[in-house]
Amino acid sequence: MVLAVPTAARVAAGTALGIAAQVVLVWVIIGHVMPFFGLELLDMARDVAAFNLPARVAQFFGVIL
Repeated sequence: MVLAVPTAARVAAGTALGIAAQVVLVWVIIGHVMPFFGLELLDMARDVAAFNLPARVAQFFGVIL
């Protein structure tokens, strides 16, 4: 019991730090790096929606939607 509590605390702290690091990384990439290169997230989403992949696949296989 004496060693279990500090060990469990280390595991919990490491997990929390790992999740926090990933959140910061996503925030930096989406909020700073992508706009620097002219890649806006909403513009990319609009382009993906306009591509209309299900209709293109259906057209490729000759299926009428």
